[in-house]
Amino acid sequence: LLLGSFAFAKSKRDKAIAEVAQAERDFAKMSVAEGTRAAFFANFTEDGISFGPQPTKMRDLFGPPPPAGTPRKTKLDWYPIWTDAARSGDVAFSTGPSVTYDFASGKAIRWGNFASVWRKQPDGKWKVVFDIGSQNAEPPANAEKNWQAASASRYKAKKVDVNDEAGKLKDFERSFTQAGLLAGYEKVLTSESRLHRQGI
Repeated sequence: LLLGSFAFAKSKRDKAIAEVAQAERDFAKMSVAEGTRAAFFANFTEDGISFGPQPTKMRDLFGPPPPAGTPRKTKLDWYPIWTDAARSGDVAFSTGPSVTYDFASGKAIRWGNFASVWRKQPDGKWKVVFDIGSQNAEPPANAEKNWQAASASRYKAKKVDVNDEAGKLKDFERSFTQAGLLAGYEKVLTSESRLHRQGI
């Protein structure tokens, strides 16, 4: 009874955070076992965007499947270290490190970080709508490895007009970029923020 009560009391946000962190792990597991293309097609929405390096529909980025029996050249693996979700429980993001291995030798050849935005689908499954990755040097041994949920937002939810809020967000993005990189980030970074820079 106590366990049932606890599960019932869990917020939509908490539930979404746990589900998306696990979805991210399952996504990576499929990538290792079946290949990056198969994993991305299974876990992205039809109109999901990925960077390669320009923002492109993921399905256009990968193109047609290779002929049957084509040997894999690389193996991509990753895991989440930080996840957050909206209080509505239908949108979330996850971020963490990635490693690319030479498939034949198993040797690590590239390192990076990813950030994925997930949306809950009508059937209850989570799928990626936006994904971006950066490459960097091999991380130090003491690099962050343990997963954690983001701190709860102090924002008090209220009924809003989605189109109006989308417009405000676009205006904010414009003012952010116009302020210059350093000045813009100084205004919005928090103690939990992660900044992924190519090559760093």
